[in-house]
Amino acid sequence: MTLSELKICTVADGLEAVLRLAGLLARLQGVASRIDLQLSEALAVFAESDSDRFDLILVAPADLTRSADSLRGVLGKASRLNAEVLVILPETAAIPAGLPASVRVLVGPPFPKGGMDALLAVARPVESPPLAAPDMPPALRKGGILRRFRKSAEAAPAQAPVSGLFVGGSTPIETIVVQGTCGGAGATTFATNLAVELAARRATPQGGAAVCLLDLNLQFGNVANYLDLQETSRVSDAYRNLSRLDGDAFLACLQPIEPGLQVFTSPPDLVPMDALGGSGFDRLLDCARAVAPLVVIDMPPVLTDWSEQAFNIADRVLCVSLLDVRAAHNARHIASVMKAIGLPAARVRHILNRAAPKRGGDLMLRVRKFEQGLGTAFDALLSDGGAEVSTACDLGHSLRKACPANPLAREIHRLAQSVPARRIGAQDLSAEVSDVDL
Repeated sequence: MTLSELKICTVADGLEAVLRLAGLLARLQGVASRIDLQLSEALAVFAESDSDRFDLILVAPADLTRSADSLRGVLGKASRLNAEVLVILPETAAIPAGLPASVRVLVGPPFPKGGMDALLAVARPVESPPLAAPDMPPALRKGGILRRFRKSAEAAPAQAPVSGLFVGGSTPIETIVVQGTCGGAGATTFATNLAVELAARRATPQGGAAVCLLDLNLQFGNVANYLDLQETSRVSDAYRNLSRLDGDAFLACLQPIEPGLQVFTSPPDLVPMDALGGSGFDRLLDCARAVAPLVVIDMPPVLTDWSEQAFNIADRVLCVSLLDVRAAHNARHIASVMKAIGLPAARVRHILNRAAPKRGGDLMLRVRKFEQGLGTAFDALLSDGGAEVSTACDLGHSLRKACPANPLAREIHRLAQSVPARRIGAQDLSAEVSDVDL
């Protein structure tokens, strides 16, 4: 291999790791091709890669306490390829346990200037401590049972950690607001399929709604289209009579989706955006909370006079963006609104949708520029599900039903698994809606 034939792959997790890799790449010579991946997608890419696809794989984790399991899984797959694998760490970082012995560690910045040989000259063996065996009951410590348990634990593949979108905060997750930063960002697709996955996870044998999904994009909502539902004139009547809306009228507007999901669609006709004001929003939310313990709200792609109320009552506000100029511009405006109303940063999460691993060599730089303007790093990067997602939406099928193996479907499924369940007992909360005092 000559100096100009180096095929490399970079794997980063967060802005700090991207900056660390950028400093290394600025001094690395002889690169012929480069692919940039996120830590969350690298496992699948390496599993499908040919053994000679890369000469050098550079992995830069951001938070070792959060991503150690994922890091072990990615490095395990990378070490099976015919490539040198380097973990790029800051000087103060402790090496996680259980890393493959063939991996080397490169500490920096600063980084050496030159080709791959210059990096390998200063890299050191990983010297990672072994993983501790899980605690075992005393009855299983006899004979060879513990030894066999340890052997099977070491052979088991590492599981990727669940998303941090819903980690942190002292309150349970009862209301999720999904706000697109521009038209076409995929916020409705995300909100709809997240609600489907949450309902499937929380459905109980006793029946009743586990999740209530509100489509509050009054004029151009698409939740009904994506779930093959008929928009009903009862929703239009509800908006015309919000001051007299009661629990029975709200229940008449809902359409059930199995399992455990009730949907309040957008109206079938064009309703003025000011048809829903602050008091009307409170009424809809009170009714939805009486129907189900978890409410997911799909917001319009514009800010309204009740948007502040929605943001304030939400346990999580998920802002969905694309990697383009208009989304970056709008996301900054939305972030400034969140800051102006004093919304705690822990309740706001930013998601980059359609973050395809093969978008190009400038992916990390574009993400970095977006994050710098936003003032925070993305909390999740979702895969581009491709034609399967578009087809499922056009046919009115959830991703869970139409294409559960699709990368985007799998990621939304994992996000739903990470939402902590509210401890409410086994009662059917939908029976309470008729007693709502409005």
